[in-house]
Amino acid sequence: MHWTWKLVSVMGVGLIVGCAADSVKRGMYEGIKVQRDLQASPQERIGNSDTPDYQSYERMRKERVGQ
Repeated sequence: MHWTWKLVSVMGVGLIVGCAADSVKRGMYEGIKVQRDLQASPQERIGNSDTPDYQSYERMRKERVGQ
């Protein structure tokens, strides 16, 4: 009976981590994007185009990896 609880616990943690992976990646990307935007000077903001949102970034990344 004791090993059953361990198995169920490990499976539960694995499920939670697996489902949260995309949210963590998205949150990290958005956080870095906002940090860069806040730290950029007005001159740097004028010269650079807007950074793509996470969905566009992920699509471009997959296209480059597929080449």
